[in-house]
Amino acid sequence: MNKLRKLLWLLQSGQVATLATLLRRWLYSDVRGIGLQRGLELPIEARRPRHALTIRPISPHEREAFTATKGVQGDGALLRLNVRQLFATGLETCYVALIEDEIPVYIQYLVLPDQNDKVVEAFGESIPQLDQGEALLEFAFTLEQYRALGVMPHVFAELAKEAKSRGACRVVTWVGQPNPTMLRYLGRIGFVPFAIRTERYRLFRKTVRFERV
Repeated sequence: MNKLRKLLWLLQSGQVATLATLLRRWLYSDVRGIGLQRGLELPIEARRPRHALTIRPISPHEREAFTATKGVQGDGALLRLNVRQLFATGLETCYVALIEDEIPVYIQYLVLPDQNDKVVEAFGESIPQLDQGEALLEFAFTLEQYRALGVMPHVFAELAKEAKSRGACRVVTWVGQPNPTMLRYLGRIGFVPFAIRTERYRLFRKTVRFERV
């Protein structure tokens, strides 16, 4: 979904506050993010979530749970628009976590270098191409009503294990700022910063700059 289509959708659906936020960002802003990495010599430790989980590649019929915007306002609606856009790129290996009765509650992408062309289509210049031996863990999204179940840390650890089984020796992820909770969690499990990303918006034009840490 390009900028114009996204703006039109927000206008037609009455998402005025979110529309104003996007316009302000695209007209003039600097948005920072941090790239973090971790070797896979040792597994990531995570507590068991409150409910048993099934983790697997997402099926087409499960996508609607993460894209439906009826009754959703603000950042939640914008997040679902971004999910819809990601699904449309054809980027593979989006994993879903399901609790009992096959209820989808969480998604996250695990991407390997053989999908570098799709990474460009999905994220533009905001995420660098993956080197051999790297895996990308990106776009973790827990549905709002399930965020107290401790799903994310467990799935994060399981997908890192899957990345290692598929030949990766290092995983990378990107965190937008400010997000101190996520940064603290990643620090606790051994991730260290390796780059600072600045996305500069000027009159709807976006440029991206990376600085090594």
